[in-house]
Amino acid sequence: MSKITALNARGNGAIESIADYKDQLKSSMLLSLQDLRPNLITSVVLVVVKVGDVMMTKGTDYMLQLRVADPTTGVNNTMPLSIFRRTASSMPDIRSPGDIMYLEAVKTNQVEQDCHLYNSFHTSWQVHNYSVSVEDTSPIIQYLRQWWQGTSMCTLRKSPAKVAAPPASDHVNDGTFTNNDMDISEDHARRIENGNGASAGVLNSNGAISNPIADNTHPLAVAASAVSAAPRNTNHTMAVTPVAPQAQVNYTSPIVSTTSRFNSQYRRLISEMEPGRHGDLVVEVLHVEPPAPDNNFFGDKMQRCVVTDYTESPLFSDSSRMPVDLAIRGQRLAWCTIHQVDRINKMPQLQKYGKYWLRGAKCVYAGNGNVGFAVQIHPKYMRTILVIQIEDGDAALEPLNARRQEVLQAPVQAALPEPLPDRIIDNAPEEQVPYHEP
Repeated sequence: MSKITALNARGNGAIESIADYKDQLKSSMLLSLQDLRPNLITSVVLVVVKVGDVMMTKGTDYMLQLRVADPTTGVNNTMPLSIFRRTASSMPDIRSPGDIMYLEAVKTNQVEQDCHLYNSFHTSWQVHNYSVSVEDTSPIIQYLRQWWQGTSMCTLRKSPAKVAAPPASDHVNDGTFTNNDMDISEDHARRIENGNGASAGVLNSNGAISNPIADNTHPLAVAASAVSAAPRNTNHTMAVTPVAPQAQVNYTSPIVSTTSRFNSQYRRLISEMEPGRHGDLVVEVLHVEPPAPDNNFFGDKMQRCVVTDYTESPLFSDSSRMPVDLAIRGQRLAWCTIHQVDRINKMPQLQKYGKYWLRGAKCVYAGNGNVGFAVQIHPKYMRTILVIQIEDGDAALEPLNARRQEVLQAPVQAALPEPLPDRIIDNAPEEQVPYHEP
């Protein structure tokens, strides 16, 4: 019997507490939202708290954003759920908050300190609409309905998104993904515009899922104030590498002409960046690798390149060890990884010696104690352009070109090899032996 069939079957044992609810989930091979970790492909059952509008992405597919919860997280600590479909009519039949969804083969991803849910090619679902009785369903579905009816959010239901969903024959709406339903060019763009490392668009107070819920999560007695005041447990987040001390930098932020389109209050020199900080960068690409599978995003591709703005920082790798053709002294080069390169809106083709604007780049550890940069899209911002090629002559390139000329004109002192102990080097002029005819 499949999980979907099992959830449709009427159960005999009633669920009386959170512990019983978790036991039922475990026996059904399901995870609660509180137990989710990044980079999983799992099955969950949840309650829709907020319903967004269906939006087009690049005109090729559609996205529906929801806020979901369950008794382990509470309605004040919802989790984002993004559903992508090839057509709007193939979206789940979500009619209002309070609808119960079962998702099989859904994937999780870490965005800052929040865990997000996304569908995949193999995701299937059921929807139990709030307006239809769940008397003949499993104890899990019945418990979620009772829990939702006991929350204060039940009276604050938002109008559902206008989705042209096909009519369902009953209250269960099944959906199964095929490769044709999911377009690989989905455009969920990242917009990070905070130089102090904060992420725009995702509110931790509304997206965290880690609040442990105690006795006040009973389906008939949920106190929203008690839920919001519960202490936070951040064990669900990914491990964060300790931030290295900031390097002493003598450079100042470049003054950009008002005629340049790349004016930004978040513009930074790469030497001013430290791990965990975001900024808008103007860089030159000195080495480009072909796109490769992205281990952080299932089914997507990433592209690595070596970038510089010719400022120097002790956090960067030694330039002599980087795969570049130019002889650059000091520590001025860094690896940059562009995630989900096929999905970024208007992503240009990276070219060697091309100049680019990297919006919202994050300074991250790249291994061996050195740092690099990462550019990653955010699912809440659909059309933000993150990488732009800067044409020659733009005022934004004047500071970079000046530093480039200064660095490349300075001689690079290469260490001469020391002679071996048993080798004698004689710098005297070679003796001219006269030519004798026989």
